[in-house]
Amino acid sequence: MPQGWFTPAYSERRYQCQVPIDLTFQTKNQLAWEMILELHQANTLPARWITMDEAFGRDSKLLEQIERATDYYYLAEVPMDTQVWLQAPQTQIPQYQGVGRPPTRLRLSDDAVEALAIEQVAAQLAAEAWQVHALKEGAKGLLIAEIALVRVVAVRDALPGPSLWLLLRRSPSTPQEIHYFLSNAPMQMAANTLIEVCAMRWPIEIMFEQAKQFVGLNEYETRTWGGWHHHMTLVILAFGFLARCQLELKPDSPLLTVPQVVDLLKAVLPKPDFDPKAALDLLRYKQSRIARAKLSHYLMQKRRFIDPLLVTQ
Repeated sequence: MPQGWFTPAYSERRYQCQVPIDLTFQTKNQLAWEMILELHQANTLPARWITMDEAFGRDSKLLEQIERATDYYYLAEVPMDTQVWLQAPQTQIPQYQGVGRPPTRLRLSDDAVEALAIEQVAAQLAAEAWQVHALKEGAKGLLIAEIALVRVVAVRDALPGPSLWLLLRRSPSTPQEIHYFLSNAPMQMAANTLIEVCAMRWPIEIMFEQAKQFVGLNEYETRTWGGWHHHMTLVILAFGFLARCQLELKPDSPLLTVPQVVDLLKAVLPKPDFDPKAALDLLRYKQSRIARAKLSHYLMQKRRFIDPLLVTQ
């Protein structure tokens, strides 16, 4: 919910939309961490990996929270200017100079090596560091990429943080376009596992597109907090049903897709008989809903804009 909605100017709109009175503004990253923590504490959904795009991966605080408070492994896409060390630099507590309080916080040693941007790390890699891998089977065949893996040390508050995997991915056809990922997976993690997880965001994106196309994920016309959540709940249940059908039928039809499941359902589900009265009743119902929505919108505009104008005149 936009931050502006939590200002006094929006108090009436929050009330009309039935927004919970105790709701406070949270950024997307804060909401993400809250959901991750709830999932971890509930322990109801077996999960090992969290994948994320740059919008979340650039948030070192979010990554640190996952590292400290959960046992999940993350694979986070990060910007090319993200700083890392190839080896942990030397640190020290500065020598007391006899003035003020003695220093207690670690600092980088004077001769510590500087951190590098991960694009600099990529530029230093030898040609043989890049290996060709088939990430997964796509609609048009295998998805091929060149992968390089490097063990690095994260930068946390200008000091060395945990040891991480840096995964670099590029297309053989456009090697200058590199995607960068950091992972807190342990050093002994198999390279094939990291590469497999790297490809998992693609089917998740496809899932969102299919949910929009087949079950109306983005086709909501609601004005209330409860109405939006009601719509989303039904969408998730409906798409879950399609995915379950696909899973159940996979042994007999390995190439079955969610769109094909929709085609099957359209073919086998009974179709209603033509009923002119039912068609007209449906039309009248939808037109009455539109009329009520227009009236509600007009009354809201009247209270907010027209009535105050009449009072001042």
